[in-house]
Amino acid sequence: MMSCSSLHTVDAVEWLDFTPISLSNCSAFKGPDFAQNDLIGIVPATLGRLRNVYRINFENNRLGNGNASDLNFFRSLPNCSILEVFGMGGNYFAGELPPSIVNLSYFMRIFTISGNFIHGNIPNGIENLVNLILLGLENNGLGGSVPEAIGKLHELQVVSMDGNKFSRSIPRPLGNLTALTVLFMQENMFEGTIPRSLGNCKNLITLNLSSNSLNGTIPKEVIGLSSLSISLSLSDNFLAGTLPSQVSHLKNLGELDLSENKLSSELPSNLGECIGLEHRHLEANGFEGTIPQTLKKLRGLEEMDLLRNSFSRLIPKFLGELLTLKLLNLSYNNFYGELPSEGIFSNATAVSIIGNDKLCSDVPKLLLSPCLKRKHNSTRKIFSPKVVILVTCAAILLAVY
Repeated sequence: MMSCSSLHTVDAVEWLDFTPISLSNCSAFKGPDFAQNDLIGIVPATLGRLRNVYRINFENNRLGNGNASDLNFFRSLPNCSILEVFGMGGNYFAGELPPSIVNLSYFMRIFTISGNFIHGNIPNGIENLVNLILLGLENNGLGGSVPEAIGKLHELQVVSMDGNKFSRSIPRPLGNLTALTVLFMQENMFEGTIPRSLGNCKNLITLNLSSNSLNGTIPKEVIGLSSLSISLSLSDNFLAGTLPSQVSHLKNLGELDLSENKLSSELPSNLGECIGLEHRHLEANGFEGTIPQTLKKLRGLEEMDLLRNSFSRLIPKFLGELLTLKLLNLSYNNFYGELPSEGIFSNATAVSIIGNDKLCSDVPKLLLSPCLKRKHNSTRKIFSPKVVILVTCAAILLAVY
């Protein structure tokens, strides 16, 4: 069996089994890191004897047996009174999230249990972890409602709850988390409207509420949150109404995904003010009208997906002048007229335009009807304005005489 001193470097060792109960007797431990090894078995229930540790990291191993007793060691963790970091993501832990987590160290700053098989609710009293800056609960089987008390954790910067079974409404007190930079709540069963209070999170750079059952309109306070610079995803919900003009405040946003909703009407003309956009997904909505000319300002745009909307009229030529554009999907709309031929339109594999029956093109690879060109022949010259005037004058003279 290894000595306590040798275990300080365990992050460089691959263990086949992790059952040494004596580990909990290594009182000299300060910050053991067991991450990314091949550890299997269970975590000792006496882990709390490590009273002097500030970090415990079991992430990305094969710990846990997939049963309710996997998390018994949590009962002793409140004894680790100076613990700041606890990580156990990416294992096989199962069972219900124990209520004892609310009694963890006052100094707890990072708590992650992502990528396991843990179920149950977030325990009442979560607000006790007042110094928490990162809460990682993603990809488990957690459910129920998210307690409003989470809005009292004013130090939180990153919250990941995606890939669970959380339901009911998104708590409005989340808007009290003014230090929040990342909020992931996608792939749950949230319903109701998007809280306007999220607009108070002025440091938010990424917001993902996709793949839920949210309804109502997009709050202008959220779509106009100028701090968003990485991604805003509200896709795969039941959001309706128009896209608020406050979207123009997202000047530094890299990705906007509003696909798979019930949004309608024309796109706001100031959408081109989002000059940082690289990926824009608006597919499967009810948008109509033209593609705004102001989008020619999006010189860094790489992807634009407008599939299954009701856009109409001519496809603007400026899209072929966007040199960074790599993927353009305009399928199943109501566009008509001649398809531009420059830029991305010369690459049949980068453009999708099926389902627009009134489009034409002389590029064979696009499989569109050829455009009919006006013929300048002698018959047309006979009826030129000059000839018409002469014929009219002659007819008048004949009538007089």
